[in-house]
Amino acid sequence: MNNLKGNHLDAFDELYHRWSGALYQFIFLYMKDKQLTEDILQETFTRVYLKRCSYNQDKSLFKTWIHRIAYRLCVDHHRKHSKYTSVNLDHNHHLLPDSAGADQEAVNRIFIDHLLSSLSREEQAIIILTYYQDFPTKEIANILKMPIGTIKSKRHYIFKKLNKKFRSGADRDEYI
Repeated sequence: MNNLKGNHLDAFDELYHRWSGALYQFIFLYMKDKQLTEDILQETFTRVYLKRCSYNQDKSLFKTWIHRIAYRLCVDHHRKHSKYTSVNLDHNHHLLPDSAGADQEAVNRIFIDHLLSSLSREEQAIIILTYYQDFPTKEIANILKMPIGTIKSKRHYIFKKLNKKFRSGADRDEYI
């Protein structure tokens, strides 16, 4: 990051290659749209470049800082474009079983994706950062600008809510 502050473009390329995969996954899981994910990813790196001098490694890890930028862009997009976002399950074609018969594991994965889409945007971000991106609670709190205790509490209640819905199997037959 120090090289980037000194306007070394090779450093920017290195940052992009190092972080673009994880950011793409985070943004896609949150936005559920490939084109929008690519747009937000590009805007994230544009902001990183433009705000490179404002990054302070004593305040947060670079990983936390760049994910916070991506998260804010996702939230801003949702605020500008709609209160409710529909989930396009076509993006989940990789979850479908290879065989003609519906494999229970694939059905469960699609159902879990459906359950996640029923969460609020904030709840989705907590689950994605925790279970898909393996962020520690402290970093999630920094990204979402919430107290650590709030993240822990929300994660507990989110998991409890998802577990209850999953065990009840409500609407699961739709995915068979």
